[in-house]
Amino acid sequence: MQIENQTYREYEVLFVDDGSTDGTRNILKKFLAISAIEKWSVLESLHLGLAHARNLGIINAKGEFIAFLDCDDKWHPEKLQYQVEAMKDSEVDVVFSQTVGFDKLSEKTQPHNSTARCGDPSQILKSEYVIYGGGSNVLIRSRLVREIGLFDESLLFAEDLDYWIRAMTAGTFLEIPYKHVFINFRNDSMQRKNDIDIKIQILKSLIAIYNKWKDWNPLLIRRITMQLFSEQIHAALKKRNWDYAKQILSLIIDQSKELSADEVKTEYFFYFLLLYSQAKYSLTRLMRKVKI
Repeated sequence: MQIENQTYREYEVLFVDDGSTDGTRNILKKFLAISAIEKWSVLESLHLGLAHARNLGIINAKGEFIAFLDCDDKWHPEKLQYQVEAMKDSEVDVVFSQTVGFDKLSEKTQPHNSTARCGDPSQILKSEYVIYGGGSNVLIRSRLVREIGLFDESLLFAEDLDYWIRAMTAGTFLEIPYKHVFINFRNDSMQRKNDIDIKIQILKSLIAIYNKWKDWNPLLIRRITMQLFSEQIHAALKKRNWDYAKQILSLIIDQSKELSADEVKTEYFFYFLLLYSQAKYSLTRLMRKVKI
């Protein structure tokens, strides 16, 4: 447990169990019986996803600040101390620390930086992470949470990216220049991300996030969306992952009503030809659907 060893002691812990089947509740019960944690509650939900679990914690939180910690990530003992002091010494709304990624099998570590420092919306939207390890990293004022609302439970993936972008439009961020957050490189998570269905769901979630910002800068959002498609389909074709490439093209067709025929032709025609050359997809049918 990476909470009870914190040097900052004025906190309440809300454990959210999202329908675990691995004996988590029994382990937690035994832990709390001997733990030094004074204020705690256990909240339960039934496999409703990460966004819902975080929202459940937010709704039940009573403090001035809110922090999150995923079950397999770690905090340095002074993480909360430094972040709370930074909050009290300034008017910022969100603070975050530098991170180190670790792999339980290899015990290798790799430092990570954040795009939140750059303050450039175009770079932030193009990044997979606004704050690396954001779910286990940030300390956010409750008043800002009340202003921007809860995590978007309709997103199956990238709910962190969506939330921190929303937070950046309404509040100010500050980085603590110490490596106080340790993010577990989950091998099972990486395997899931290589699953085609998961890849497509991630793409759909990213597109849904981009579409939220269309009114802010339509040309930029269109460019970022097209770049995302191009990068993903190029990687799929390079690995000869034809099934994934075909599903990406299906997503392009779904999105093509947002694009002009000239844009589709310019950005994706090369990929259509590559698939056609491998006799993996009907070029004529695709061209007809996007009206090229």
